[in-house]
Parts: sequence; C-alpha cells; structure tokens
Amino acid sequence: RVLFRSDVTCVGGFNNNVGSYLEFEYNSDTDRDALVFITVSRRRIASVFSEWTKTSITYPDGATDILANKVTLEAYENQWSAEAFVRVCVGKVSLKTGVNKIRFTSLGYDEKSDLGGYNYDKLELEFFKGASA
Repeated sequence: RVLFRSDVTCVGGFNNNVGSYLEFEYNSDTDRDALVFITVSRRRIASVFSEWTKTSITYPDGATDILANKVTLEAYENQWSAEAFVRVCVGKVSLKTGVNKIRFTSLGYDEKSDLGGYNYDKLELEFFKGASA
C-alpha cells in the first residue's frame, strides 16, 4: 500500500509481476447489472488497459467472463503523483445472487521502458437504474 495524499492510497508493486492479481468480492443479494470502474495510475506512456491487465469475473456458480474494454489511458509524465490517477470503466457485468469475484491480473512487463500494469486505488460498481446496492 502506498499513500499519495489523504484521499488516495493504492496497491502497488504487484503490477510488474506477470500473473499476479488483485481480487475483489461482491456479495449480491439479487441478480443485477453494473458497470465496473477502477481508479488506477496513468503511466508515462499512453496505454490500453486490457493489454496490460486481464479483467475477469467469476460468478457464484463458477462460470467466468472476461471484460475486454479497450480503453486508452493517456500518458502522464509524473506517474507517481496523486494526480496521475484516473477512473476507468472496464465494462459491464451481470452480477448473480451470491459472491461474485472480480479479478485484475497483470499481463505484461516491458523491461525496456520499465513499465508494467497500474497502481490501483479503488474499485467501484455503478448499478443500473432500478438496481440497488
């Protein structure tokens, strides 16, 4: 965990380790649709989120889906500053009743540029109209 300022703490250090992951669990009391947002740090080069990170969801029944939103994060020179963090929509999920697991897996590390995936601040689910948290 790294503290940038009082409102931004993040998980860092796993992103350059290919195959490492962060997993979040959401226990849903009903089936519902949601958009998945992740707040991550931009890097000093522009990057496509899904090329550096695999986003998957495992449903209570064990079925798995991959979210492959090809959102581009613009370059940000001071990648270690709190201002480097941006909120990114990685896709829509259809949560099922029970424990749903959303996983972000590091896919690559570029030794030449010394860049891997991202530092993570938080995950947010934005429920569709009519769905409750």
